[in-house]
Amino acid sequence: MTAILSSFIVSFLFSWYQYVFPAMQHQDTLSSFYDDLVYGLIYLTIIYVIIGIPISTFIDKSKLSTYLSKLTLFSLSGVLVGVLVSVLLVFEGFPFLITPYFSILGFVCSNVFFAYLYNFNKKRKLKIVIDFFNYRGQSLNIIQYRETCMKEVIISELGKLVGLTLQDAGRASSLFWLGFGDIIQIIRRGKTQESVEYALHIQCSWRITLNNKIVLASRDFYSPSSEWDGGIEDFDWDIQGNNRFDERIKSIIKGQGQLKVERIESDKVGGLEVFLSDGYKLEAFPDSSEDDEQSEHWRFFNRKDNSPHFVVTGLGIEKV
Repeated sequence: MTAILSSFIVSFLFSWYQYVFPAMQHQDTLSSFYDDLVYGLIYLTIIYVIIGIPISTFIDKSKLSTYLSKLTLFSLSGVLVGVLVSVLLVFEGFPFLITPYFSILGFVCSNVFFAYLYNFNKKRKLKIVIDFFNYRGQSLNIIQYRETCMKEVIISELGKLVGLTLQDAGRASSLFWLGFGDIIQIIRRGKTQESVEYALHIQCSWRITLNNKIVLASRDFYSPSSEWDGGIEDFDWDIQGNNRFDERIKSIIKGQGQLKVERIESDKVGGLEVFLSDGYKLEAFPDSSEDDEQSEHWRFFNRKDNSPHFVVTGLGIEKV
């Protein structure tokens, strides 16, 4: 698309220039504006496809990451293509003065090429994010994303937590749950109950760190608390209050209203980092290669508006 657009721009400007300054035309023939436009489109499209696309692909996939460095290379490449076009036309009898003209045209069109490509990639990623949040299917339809887009969608969705308070945390068997935001009234099984607005349920490996030290982690479910005085063979980790997690989670919460979410980060495979105040950080990292609908790593949802759950699985992201 960018090659065709660049070819059309060069052809149009070339035809306009030929039309306004007929003295610059071929020595033997005078052509119309539309003849020059068609002529330019045929030959320039071939040149831009053969030369422009490989060069742009090379630059786009190079290790250069800054906008300015890529823009510079695209500009130089455009000038090179413009010079090559003018050289071919000089051999056809056109005056040598068209060389700087086509160099400028190549420079302009390479910048158009790059700007279109750059903005297209940004809009494509944004569209994927918008399409995801416009998705309201209630079935288990899986929406899969490219790695970079998956990271962006997670950060965008869980960004709702930034500034909110970690109100409570606990477990349901080996599921680690956390509640953020305001205390709200919900109706469950015909009864009104108090709950926290946002919930994060983690079923993969996780840990909580404080100043580069692990203070609580998923394997603490299976270790006895400091108050356990029985034999290890009698230890039942699933009884509330028995394990190290049940003991330590209370000290981390420190009563309601203590820890607030400061920042959210993610990675390419569904990992999650929740940066909290006072130096605490929660990390969840998927630790299974299973890729079916049952391979849930973690989920995030809002109890207040009863919207679909945001679920990260081995297949990617789904809303259920």
